[in-house]
Amino acid sequence: MIYVIQLCFSEADRAKLSNIFLRLDSPLILKGDRPHLTLLVFRSMKEEPLKPILEHFAQGLRAFLINIESVGCFSPPGSVVFLAPVVTIHLLTLHQRLFSLLMESGIEPSPLYSPDRWVPHVGITMESEEGRWHTLHGIFDQPVFGDHLLSYIELIRVQPAKLLHRITLEA
Repeated sequence: MIYVIQLCFSEADRAKLSNIFLRLDSPLILKGDRPHLTLLVFRSMKEEPLKPILEHFAQGLRAFLINIESVGCFSPPGSVVFLAPVVTIHLLTLHQRLFSLLMESGIEPSPLYSPDRWVPHVGITMESEEGRWHTLHGIFDQPVFGDHLLSYIELIRVQPAKLLHRITLEA
């Protein structure tokens, strides 16, 4: 099983960003995905110990804005095309704190999500190398750039997709 801890957008921003999934006919829609910023990924783990860790992590954490300013893509395999937020000290510190809490609890995330390798991103589609340029061109005429509010932390089981835990961040 694969599990993901993600930061999710406010309902208003999620609706705005979801339009790009539809516009690009993203295969992520078929997986039940929606716009989010992935914090950590795990290959396998026990679900129950994670809930109290997430609750502890979220204490005092407030909803916050990220500024999406660019587009990028990861190299194959997968070729994920993503929106990239401006990387801030707040975002990096948040990620480092969660990573450390999990490691102290004996839960080891994927090395791709370790603090020295993590690329903050909002995946929007998966594309072949040939189709990437067309996809990238289609993004720039969409209203996806600028500030967006992150309001939730979620624990998701992937394939089959299932929301396991959701924490609403303080306003």
